[in-house]
Amino acid sequence: RSVKQAKKRERRADNHNTRLALRTLETGAGPPPEKLKVRGITVTIASWRSRLLLQAIKRALQSGLHLHLAASPDLQALLGIAAARSAEPVDPSAAQEEKRFAIFSSAQRDRLREKKVNKGRREKGAMLEQEDLVEAC
Repeated sequence: RSVKQAKKRERRADNHNTRLALRTLETGAGPPPEKLKVRGITVTIASWRSRLLLQAIKRALQSGLHLHLAASPDLQALLGIAAARSAEPVDPSAAQEEKRFAIFSSAQRDRLREKKVNKGRREKGAMLEQEDLVEAC
């Protein structure tokens, strides 16, 4: 991605936060709550501090957010997610299972979809070739 796109995305996020803050000052209400699910526990992020921390952490970790939140007591404490802690340690092989929940960019999603479509086409072509061979016999 280009620097121009990154700056534009950052400005958009900043403007969004500024509008939310102004709305908060006008109405006296807090920011809209954001729900986050960690290890089956739904956590509501309702304070400005937690919301901005979560946005910064999302930006830094990108697709690994849920894995890091589930495994890191420091991140959990930073966001005030004490209830999400569990007694058992995180199994590294479970990380492979949880990768399917990762957040992909649109380009990654498109590549994965294209691979899946091409695989289906190859399988269908092979199946049709086999039917043609059976009919020829």
